[in-house]
Amino acid sequence: MKQLPNEEAHIWSLPQLNGLSLFRARIVTYAFKRHMHDFFVVGLIENGVQKFSYRRAEHFTPPTGIIVLNPGEAHTGESAVQGGFEYRAFYPDTDLMRRVASDIQGFEHDLPFFGQPVIHDAALFQHIYNLHRTLETNHPSLEQESRLVWVLAQLITRHADAGFRLRPVKPERYETRRIRQYIEDHYAEDIRLDELAALVH
Repeated sequence: MKQLPNEEAHIWSLPQLNGLSLFRARIVTYAFKRHMHDFFVVGLIENGVQKFSYRRAEHFTPPTGIIVLNPGEAHTGESAVQGGFEYRAFYPDTDLMRRVASDIQGFEHDLPFFGQPVIHDAALFQHIYNLHRTLETNHPSLEQESRLVWVLAQLITRHADAGFRLRPVKPERYETRRIRQYIEDHYAEDIRLDELAALVH
């Protein structure tokens, strides 16, 4: 991306989360031309106002606004105000989103679909912001992955078009006790969710 005065952009990926990509930027005059992705976009505006075209309409995202774009849908992006905007985003792939949607429903499920590209949900904004800050620091992999899955589950249940509902918590089962014991026995290690899943599958 072309760098201009007072603008900056950082993009990086997390190998411990299957290469999940993250983005943080301050955009003033740069304009993203029409493009699309083969993954979901989950972003938020910290300061300023962003505008973008999407599905033949122009949208504006103010501070504390959340942007959610489905894979394969073309969009643009630029500042709507003279001072620019500050933006954070991460890009969950379709496999991850399908897995979270299936976990919510308790059976294999298609990809969730988000009909509204701009979401106003103050509580979810704070959760996404906290997640992004966690992912850009050196937290244990289990904490990062657990927070990521939880935030995506909240996003899907609260704002996906289909009627997703989180399943109620049931009394502790043998599998749950086994996982808890494993965490207690390996608390000093960098545990991952796939290690815990292997204990019960």
